Amino acid sequence: MATPSHAADLEELGREAVIELCPRLMDIETPLAEESQIVSRGYSSEGTHEHARAGTVDYVFRQADDGEIRIGNSRDANFCQVSVDGPGARRAFDGMLADYRLIDNTLFPDPTAPSPDERLELTTLRTPAIDEVYLGVQFFDASAIDAGAPLIIQQYLLEE
Repeated sequence: MATPSHAADLEELGREAVIELCPRLMDIETPLAEESQIVSRGYSSEGTHEHARAGTVDYVFRQADDGEIRIGNSRDANFCQVSVDGPGARRAFDGMLADYRLIDNTLFPDPTAPSPDERLELTTLRTPAIDEVYLGVQFFDASAIDAGAPLIIQQYLLEE
């Protein structure tokens, strides 16, 4: 496995995963751990799980200087999830949330998205629909429910 030439912090890795990797990964149908863009960045396979809404999801992870990052990507649906955990997770998550337009500059808040738990801090964004399909982005902060929970950013394509 190729390893990156330098160590990176969660904010750097998170931005790379959310802004650069996830939009490309949502179109693949091969196992995530076999993707050259994942292997070359030093990610390792964490396995495959069935997700109730996204189908077969492959997970990879990588250690950072200040925590761990995971990427989950569905082979069955247009879905990609990034989670950050550890001492640098809050800074990485808050930085990505503050700069969410870097994911797509047409994103806007979607107040109609329901939260599965009122204690969960959920920020849902979406793009305008093109041919009745839009990009949705959700920032999940479950720290009020579980202080040790990772912070999660997920992207998906949905039909209106």
